[in-house]
Amino acid sequence: MTDETGSHFRRVDPRVDLPALDARVLALWDDVDAFAASVTGRSADNEYTFYDGPPFATGSPHYGHILQGVVKDIVPRYWTMRGYRVERRFGWDTHGLPVEMEVEKQLGVSGPRQIQDIGVDTFNEACRTMVNTTTEDWEVITRRIGRWVDFVDDYKTMDVEFMESVWWVFKQLWDKGLVYQAFKVLPYSWGATTPLSNFEANSNYKDVDDPSITVAVSVVADHGPVGAGDELLIWTTTPWTLPANLAIAVGEDVEYARVDAPLDGRQGRYWVAADLVELLFGEGATPATTAAGSELLGVEYEEIFPYFGEERDRGAFRVIPSDAVNTTEGTGLVHMAPAYGEDDFVALQNAGLDVLVDPIDAEARFTDDVPDVAGKNVKDADATLMDLLKVRGKLVRRSQINHSYPYCWRTDTPLIYKAIPTWFVDVESFRDRMAELNREIRWVPEAIGAKRFGNWLENARDW
Repeated sequence: MTDETGSHFRRVDPRVDLPALDARVLALWDDVDAFAASVTGRSADNEYTFYDGPPFATGSPHYGHILQGVVKDIVPRYWTMRGYRVERRFGWDTHGLPVEMEVEKQLGVSGPRQIQDIGVDTFNEACRTMVNTTTEDWEVITRRIGRWVDFVDDYKTMDVEFMESVWWVFKQLWDKGLVYQAFKVLPYSWGATTPLSNFEANSNYKDVDDPSITVAVSVVADHGPVGAGDELLIWTTTPWTLPANLAIAVGEDVEYARVDAPLDGRQGRYWVAADLVELLFGEGATPATTAAGSELLGVEYEEIFPYFGEERDRGAFRVIPSDAVNTTEGTGLVHMAPAYGEDDFVALQNAGLDVLVDPIDAEARFTDDVPDVAGKNVKDADATLMDLLKVRGKLVRRSQINHSYPYCWRTDTPLIYKAIPTWFVDVESFRDRMAELNREIRWVPEAIGAKRFGNWLENARDW
């Protein structure tokens, strides 16, 4: 066959065998050691450093890994063609939940107590073994997509040298006074027995039915406009937090009303936000008296459950102020369990009450401090606690609410919020400087640095 100039060229077979073509190209690269030549053939003085975030070594690569691998390969190839020496070591993230949870399944254990029963050393060794048996699929598939990367001189985060480098960084932070320990209320997965980042906590919401209850709390002594025997109405969708109640919050500028009327057949002298009287008691309900939230501060009430009465001597079971109070739902008086709510924790701290009780273990089961539901998961304990409230004459209204609720994206178990004694990096102290330096970086595309990453930096919290 000839072209217009009369030159001969070989006919192209229309039946292309792509797997065979793959094999020929890969064989050629192997024969000439193409990847190694692309590195060693360039001067070490002209190096381009490329950091590739390592995948978790918990199984075979999926579509997302393959797509990212192809995109990542573009960068070192480009700079190699520009004459730079670009070493590309493959890496494995071997620490953290993904590996641990996979090994828990293999060993048939769940949670820290069962891991301790079989031995932490046994569990760690099983983790190391699993990590070292999942690499072959990655090498085969990475090779097939034409990505050049060094699997021989790879690194794993469990390498001693790598771990020492992380501890070195931690020491630098420590020496600069940027590391501290504190209680903070964090999204907590009892399925994975670990706190989660806000990003993780917001990644798996579900519409679920939860209890919706209104509880009457008796005032124990006269205080300003509030008399002994009056009742403060609180509302919650988490009955399991009531045993850890330590305060009730009001808005200082919110107007409150006492209503002397039956509510769902139960007679009482109830205090609620004035804006919610009609919603709670029906059209035509008339307050007997009103008062600003600031006049209710310091009112003492009977503890909801009798488990932590000794905390009264430390200032618990009183009405305190909180900026988080609103009158859009509930009763306008907010139940405060500082171990299980960030607003609760902050409100008690601001009120000068350094009081905290947490009768929940790492797997969200009640401890012996709450004997009526000891050993029960918090969600399973709701029904029992509501029955106890009814027996004690405190349950005014009981129904269900359908709402959007966060679940753990790894274990698909409901999240709770829990005060955790945790080590933090004081990110907020240098957050503004990070945001300033970020604006000097040339991002491609520009919107990632200015918007997505920039916004994240500007709102970064202690980590």
